[in-house]
Amino acid sequence: MQSFVLGFSLAMLFSVWWAAGAAEAQGTAATSVEDRAIARITLAAKQRHLVQQIATASCFTLSPHNPQENAATAWLGMVEFDGSFATLIQGDPRREWAPEEDASVLAAVAGMQANWSTFRAATQQIISGDRHSVPMRQMVELSAPVLTEVNAAVDRIIAAHAKGLDAQKAHVAGFNEVDQQPMLIQRAAMAMCYISLGIDEDRMRSDLRQTINLFETALDALEKDLSGTVQADPESPVLLPKINEIRALWDQFAEPLRKVAQGAEAEAEDVAFVENATGQLTEMSNALASLSKAREQ
Repeated sequence: MQSFVLGFSLAMLFSVWWAAGAAEAQGTAATSVEDRAIARITLAAKQRHLVQQIATASCFTLSPHNPQENAATAWLGMVEFDGSFATLIQGDPRREWAPEEDASVLAAVAGMQANWSTFRAATQQIISGDRHSVPMRQMVELSAPVLTEVNAAVDRIIAAHAKGLDAQKAHVAGFNEVDQQPMLIQRAAMAMCYISLGIDEDRMRSDLRQTINLFETALDALEKDLSGTVQADPESPVLLPKINEIRALWDQFAEPLRKVAQGAEAEAEDVAFVENATGQLTEMSNALASLSKAREQ
């Protein structure tokens, strides 16, 4: 879809990213229908993480905690997101991907364009230093609808390209429980950020309580699953220490989150700690997700 081609303000940055992606793709062209489908599903699933990362980094550009670094993260995330969806819909000869033809996918992607375009434009203004009330309101109000619509579009892409695949392979390549953890970390940090800025505090506190519960439930379930398979699964002894490392940092990360979720003020020191720890905890959870997927394949 031509509407996913970036505007002139992003064109140069996008060309650099696209060239790097093209070089990688040329070296890793898929060799079978199944490989191509799994690669497409994997790229689609990544967009869930990416749009949450954009929303979180965008909020932190409004705070005094590493605003320039977060602005760069949000900017590059938008470039990658646009490029990825262009590839998913238009296809990519280097990867032997045909243009998307599934009507349900095209409809879902068309359905997300309006909110995404407005959210992206507002976010670009904010990270460029424009603190006008209109883009700020649009960024805050549209973050949840954009996440919902992107998830719906990704669900359709995965469903369309999982047809005929082994169910386990499709599940692993797509989006399973362990994949949620990096997103939940970003989501918790975003809620903390908005609360610290006095924006939509009641809704964000409610969302923060839910996010903490979801993360801890998922981590507990994964640990229980691995603990029960230590003897039968040679990968379990490798993964369990990773979970322990994540849990140790999460306990520190979640302490100020719990206080704020229950109504306490978001102290500057706590917000700075959450912002700084988000990247490390996300990377650790991404690594765990990759190891977990390799174990299931």
